[in-house]
Formats: sequence, structure tokens, C-alpha cells
Amino acid sequence: MILARLSKAVREQKWFAVLLEFFIVLSGVGLALAGDQYLSKLTRQADLEKLEPEISFSLFNIYRYSSERYAVRACRNQHLTELTDQLLGTEGVWDGDRWRRDRNSHFSVVWIDPNRPFVIPFWAAAANRGTLDVMDQARREEIDYIFRSASQIEQLQDEILILQASLSLLTRNVELSQKERHQYYNVIAEIDGHEVLIATLTGDIFESFRNPELDFSLSDEERESMSRYFAGFNERIVDSYGECVIPMQLPGEMPQTAEAE
Repeated sequence: MILARLSKAVREQKWFAVLLEFFIVLSGVGLALAGDQYLSKLTRQADLEKLEPEISFSLFNIYRYSSERYAVRACRNQHLTELTDQLLGTEGVWDGDRWRRDRNSHFSVVWIDPNRPFVIPFWAAAANRGTLDVMDQARREEIDYIFRSASQIEQLQDEILILQASLSLLTRNVELSQKERHQYYNVIAEIDGHEVLIATLTGDIFESFRNPELDFSLSDEERESMSRYFAGFNERIVDSYGECVIPMQLPGEMPQTAEAE
């Protein structure tokens, strides 16, 4: 219909009518695109609202796991210092009984290191779908930084786990040469380097939780429930690691010094 009118106007050289028909066509296309974009935005906003509980739950878990690593940091420093002092300060038969830690497996480890699932798989998928396009940009960048830091921590944890396995002989009473002692020392130094990187990343995560742009808050009921959880968890990690543990605290209560040394 529009094409017929347009053809007739061109043949009759009624240029105003031609322009008017073009305007009608372009306006219709523009309105259709605007309507489609509006509906798409509404859909993404609805998807984001459904995703928010999962985002909050993941953020809290990352905070909890980061707090656990911070809580045992002093214990880890003390333990690894004592371990390396004995490695380099003694000779002959290694006293493995002193360093054996029960891990409910045939092979024990000299250090029980927290290993938690930091990776957040849904975040990248939501970004690819465009769900995150309607999120406040500053908040999205803050959450993205926390999730990327968490992913790095998980990778470092996995590498520490592999390095720990190479120290399993230190849980046995065996003869160790000076060369072997130095080899084990180098492995421990590598583990310590990984732990320092993790401490830096957890410090950055704590800093992000202090940022108001993150918009992470707990209701009174959630805070009370989590306070009880943290209190119980603090007792359990003290049983595992000793009095050197720094108690875990809720978001907003973690001291400003909670960052890498």
C-alpha cells in the first residue's frame, strides 16, 4: 500500500507526498525499534531482579571464604616459619610426627590450608546474555572485580594443593639430606608466595566490601543469623588451627588492617 502510493507520487512528481511517505516509513521503523529496545530492557531488568539473590549469596560466600583465609593467616605464618626453621636447622632423621595433620586420607599433609569454591560461573553467562547491561555501571565493575579476584584465589588454592602434596614425605620419620631439605624449603617458599598473593587479593576484596557502590547490605535478621554462624565457625577453626586464629567478622566489622602484610 505504501509502496503503491510512493510509486504514484514519484510518477506524478509530487515530491512533498514522497517525503511524507518516507517520513511515515522511517517513523514506523523507528517506533518498532524503540519498542523492541524497551521490551528488551524490561526483560533484562526482570532477569537481573531474579539474579540478585544469587549475586548476594555469592558475594557473601566470597566474603566468608576470604575471611577464613584472613583468620588463619597468622597461624599459617607461624607454622611455615617453624617448619622452615626445622628444615634448615636440623640434620639426619626428620621428625615427621611433629608435622602430621589428619586429612582423612592415607597421605597426610604438613599444613591444612583452606580450599573453597570461589569461582562464580553464572556471572559470565549473565554478562553474555546482556542481563548485566541494566545494572548500575559502578556496582557492576565492583562486583566484577570481586568475582575476578575470587577466581584468581581459587586458581592459587589449587596450585597450593598440588604443592602441598609434594611435602607429604615430611609427615614421616625419614632421613633427609641437606639437598632434599633445600628442595623442600623451595617448595614451602613457593607456597608462601602463593599465600601472599591470596592475602593481597582478600585484602582487595575486603576493601571492595567497604565501597558503598557495591550496595551490599544485610537486614537485621540476616545479620543476626550470620553473627551466630560466624560465632560457631570461629570456634571450629580455633579447634583446627589454634589460638593464633583471628576471629571472622561480618561485612562492615572487618578491621581496616585486614589486608596483606
